[in-house]
Amino acid sequence: MRVMMYIGKYEDYALAKLIINRLSGNGVEVVAARDVEVKNLGIPKWDGSRDVNIAMVIGGDGTVLRFIHEIGNSMDAPILHIGTGRVNYLSDVSARELPQVLDKLVKGEYTIEERLTLKQRP
Repeated sequence: MRVMMYIGKYEDYALAKLIINRLSGNGVEVVAARDVEVKNLGIPKWDGSRDVNIAMVIGGDGTVLRFIHEIGNSMDAPILHIGTGRVNYLSDVSARELPQVLDKLVKGEYTIEERLTLKQRP
């Protein structure tokens, strides 16, 4: 399994490091979406040559929207949004739920919900 990490704020890197340690300890390969994650997390950058099973976005609603805008079109993987913002209307998981969610993720015990996306007319 390969997981891509995309982090919104500097304050979220501590949580990201805990997630990476837990996933890596269970044989999951973790890659970075951008150079900033490579620099702050010490993980390799996704080069697009191999598929990503899940994109993990840590931050607020704006972070997940920015991820979709910047990277979402170049990959075809479900997004797991860990909400650390103020509102977290779009988030799938809170930081409190994370240990159980990571265990289920590693075991493959999850379902993917399809969501509609809006596109601008030509």
